[in-house]
Amino acid sequence: MDGHGWPRVTLVESDTRKAAFLREVARQTGTAVEILSTRIENPETQVKLGKVDVVSARALAPIERLLGLAAPLFGEQTVGLFLKGKSVQAEIEAARALWAFDVTLVSSVTAEDAKIAVIRQVRSSAKA
Repeated sequence: MDGHGWPRVTLVESDTRKAAFLREVARQTGTAVEILSTRIENPETQVKLGKVDVVSARALAPIERLLGLAAPLFGEQTVGLFLKGKSVQAEIEAARALWAFDVTLVSSVTAEDAKIAVIRQVRSSAKA
C-alpha cells in the first residue's frame, strides 16, 4: 500500500520506448505507478518485487515460459492474468508438464477467440 491506502502498482517493461510511454501515460493521468525498465527474469528485479498480488502479461510468451518467469513472484494468494489467443488450451497442457496450477479461462470482451487465463497456486510439478 502507498501512503494513501492504495495498492502499490509496479509495471515491468524492458523495452525503453514502451516504458517511456507508460511513464507519460502515468504522468498525464496522475496515476501513481512505479515503472521498472528491466527484465522480469533478472534476479534483482525478482528480489525487488518479492511476492505480489497480481502478475499480468500479454503477448510475452507461452504459459509454460510465463510461469517460469512469474513463479518467483507467486505467493499463496497471487493471481496470474495472462491474455492468450486461440491456442490457450494447448499452452495449458504443455505447461502442465512442468507446472502444477489451478486455471480458469475467462472469455475476452475484445476478441472473440481470445481468453484470459486466470492462474493460481503455481508450483513446480512432480512430473518435471
